[in-house]
Amino acid sequence: MDDLYGDILALLSRLRESGHPAEARLLLEALTNVCNQRDVLDNLRGALGELPAGLSPETTVLIKSAEINIEVLWKELGTP
Repeated sequence: MDDLYGDILALLSRLRESGHPAEARLLLEALTNVCNQRDVLDNLRGALGELPAGLSPETTVLIKSAEINIEVLWKELGTP
């Protein structure tokens, strides 16, 4: 989860810097509105999927990294 949190924190900064404060807020809410790992991952998956197209290449790399980390962590959790 540490790598994922690092990606998300970096992504929050990039979104704000690039004029997307509303999207950054939604991503932060996805991270903080629930308290168990499965729900955090599910919320982040949805929030990342709703980010606008056309973001900088650096931001896109962070998004892809976060998505990969989410899928790895999801598989590690196994079935509920």
